[in-house]
Amino acid sequence: MNKRAALASRQTADVVELNITPLLDFQSDNECPMQVAVTNLGKNEKETFKVIPATRDELISLSLFLGTCHSFPEPVKHEIVPGQSVMATRISDEVINLKFSTDADLHELLFDPEIKSSLSVNVSINSTFAFEDLINQILYRDVTINDEVHMNQQLASVA
Repeated sequence: MNKRAALASRQTADVVELNITPLLDFQSDNECPMQVAVTNLGKNEKETFKVIPATRDELISLSLFLGTCHSFPEPVKHEIVPGQSVMATRISDEVINLKFSTDADLHELLFDPEIKSSLSVNVSINSTFAFEDLINQILYRDVTINDEVHMNQQLASVA
């Protein structure tokens, strides 16, 4: 058994939550920055990776990446926002490892304890599609001032 197959036999998907929060209470003609947070709800603790505020275009790119990353046999990397990226590595036919990371220089510059240097989660391929759909639903819905539901959208993923 090769090293990758041995690793895959021990891997299962984590319970992962994706949160997307608009940083404005209404949608303007200009970009509405959004906060993305990925949380690994582990057995003993939960770890959260926060992306610095992202624009609509950056989130569309992330959505597309999440929806297609499972189709590459080799690891693929995507820059979410300048200084923060996600690397997708196929672990098995059903599980993808997503490693979110912040460049060391940016991490040091921000000096924000809520911005982690990295977070690694294993998700099912179906979860990557669900995350893509969630981002697309949030980006394409019309948000009004009276709409209270838009303040925090999340999706939990379980294999």
